[in-house]
Amino acid sequence: MRHACQIVASFVAMFLLCLSLATPSNAQNQAFEAAEQVPAGINSVMPGGFWTLGKDEGFFRVVVVAGGVEHVSHRLYIQWIRVNLKTQGYELIRTVNVKELNLGHGFVLEVRTSFGEINSFKIDITANGRGGKTKRFVITATGDGKYAIQSR
Repeated sequence: MRHACQIVASFVAMFLLCLSLATPSNAQNQAFEAAEQVPAGINSVMPGGFWTLGKDEGFFRVVVVAGGVEHVSHRLYIQWIRVNLKTQGYELIRTVNVKELNLGHGFVLEVRTSFGEINSFKIDITANGRGGKTKRFVITATGDGKYAIQSR
């Protein structure tokens, strides 16, 4: 628990430092430019819990990418983002394809993330398929870059 508090305190300190260094107009321009660079196919990005591995620490996130026009389907990816305290920034260090959901089944995904224990990220998925079929899954990602998926 103490380590979790340290991670949260690090995030808060980094956020406050970034706020104090950036002018309001500069920060707005950077955020706007970042938003404009997001590819149109990105349906959603959701952050989740925190991870640590050796001296590295960061947070998880889920990226849902939409594809198709007439028959839209989603693809799901889990990412590990490292916090770089020297540059006061974030670094993408790993992206994992959740192949069990990305096999071309034509799912439209409803995704909910939750913060759990350190090094454990829980993702609740409702996969809506063509013809009204609905499947539910729980994915647990760990700090070492792996995940496990279970049907519910």
